[in-house]
Amino acid sequence: MKYFAPFFMFSFSMLYAQNVPKEPTFPLPENRFYQFLNDPKIYDPSKLDGNPREVVKTFVRFNDFERVAYSEVTRTTFSKDGKINSHRKQVSVGEGNYTPFEKPRPDVEVDSVDNLRRVTLTQAGVDDVVQFLFKSDTLVRMLMDSEEYFEKDFSYNEHLQLSEVRTYKRDIMYDKEGDESTRYLGDRRNTEVLRFTYDSLQRMKVKERHLLWFETVNVYKTEYNYEPDGDIYCFSRHYNRFMADNIDHSLPIDAHEFADYDVVAGEETFVDGYFYYDDNGDFESYQLEDTKGNFEKFKVFRTARLMKVDGDMLIQNENETIRKRVLHLYTYDDFHNPTEILSYFWDGDIRRLEKKTSIDIAYKLKSEEKEIKKNETKRQRQRRIRRERRRVRKGYATNSY
Repeated sequence: MKYFAPFFMFSFSMLYAQNVPKEPTFPLPENRFYQFLNDPKIYDPSKLDGNPREVVKTFVRFNDFERVAYSEVTRTTFSKDGKINSHRKQVSVGEGNYTPFEKPRPDVEVDSVDNLRRVTLTQAGVDDVVQFLFKSDTLVRMLMDSEEYFEKDFSYNEHLQLSEVRTYKRDIMYDKEGDESTRYLGDRRNTEVLRFTYDSLQRMKVKERHLLWFETVNVYKTEYNYEPDGDIYCFSRHYNRFMADNIDHSLPIDAHEFADYDVVAGEETFVDGYFYYDDNGDFESYQLEDTKGNFEKFKVFRTARLMKVDGDMLIQNENETIRKRVLHLYTYDDFHNPTEILSYFWDGDIRRLEKKTSIDIAYKLKSEEKEIKKNETKRQRQRRIRRERRRVRKGYATNSY
C-alpha cells in the first residue's frame, strides 16, 4: 500500500530542520515507471546495501558520434558507523576539467508575521528573495520576488496531505524607470491551480490543473486506479486548451465556466497509461498512448544480476512530440547494488550508446561478507534478491507536482 503524504511531510521537515526550506515535492503516480528506472541507489550512495567503505561513480554522456560530451566522477567515503564521511565530484566537458560550481548557502532570517513563522532566504549579490510562511510546521504560503513576483498558497486535507496549490502573479511596476524606491506590485492574478483528491486509503485519486498561459487556459484532469495491493494499475488524463483573452482576473481560474470559452482547435487530448507486474509484484511492462497516435511502450526482462528495459519513449520538443527507441541495461552485484547502467538509443537501424554509469563499490569486512554468502542457502538468496528488488520498486524518487 502506497502513502504519498508521509513522504512529502518527512521530506519537507528534513529540509526545514537544516534551516533552508524548499518548495515541497512528492511522487506522482503516473511517473511510477520512470521513478522505478531511477533507482535511488544510483544517485544516493547511502541507499547502497552491504556496508560500503568507498563508492566511485563515473557518469559519461556521449554525443551522437559516441564521443564523450560530458563526464563526472563522484567519490564517496563512509565512516565506520556507515555514515557518509566525504563526497567529492570532478566534472569534465570536452577536453577540460573543472570543479563544479556549488551554489552558496543562502542567508536565512526567521521572524513572525500575522501569527505565522516566516523564513526568508536571500543571497549576497543577488536581488532574489524567497519567503516561506509556516503555520506550526506546515507550509501555507511561499513568496518569490525576482524578475517576476509570484505567490503560492498551500492547502491540506485532514490527513495533512497536500490538497491544493494556488499560484498568483503580480506585475512589478515603477513610477520612475530604474528607480527602486518607486517600485510597487500590481493586482494579484491567479495563474495556476493544482488540486489533489485522495481515496479512503489516502492514495491520490484525481489530480486537476488549470494553467493560465498568455491568452489561453490549459485544463488537465488525471484519474488513477490501483491494484488491490496498492500498486498503480492505470491512469487516464484529459487535456484541453481554451482561449482566454477576455478572462476576468478577479476570479480564480477554476471558477470560470469554460463551456463558454472558445476551444483551441486540435488541442484536446486523451491519454491512457497502464502498468503491468509479474507474480513477484515487480514491473513487467508499461505502456502509454494518446488520441493523437503517440505512444510509449516498455518491457522489463530480469535475471539475478541483470535487468534489461527495452522500449519506446516520447520526447516533447518545442513544436512536436517525437518517439525514441531506447534500451537500458542494469548490472547488479551480490547485494543487488547497481554496478553499471548502459543507456542506448536507435539512430535508424544503428544502436548508439548515449549514457554510461559505472559504480565501483568497495565493501568493508570482505571476509565476513564471504562467510555470510557461503552459508546463505539458495532460498535465502532468492528471498534477499526479491526483497531488494521490492525496495527498489517502492523507493519513490521525488518529482515536482
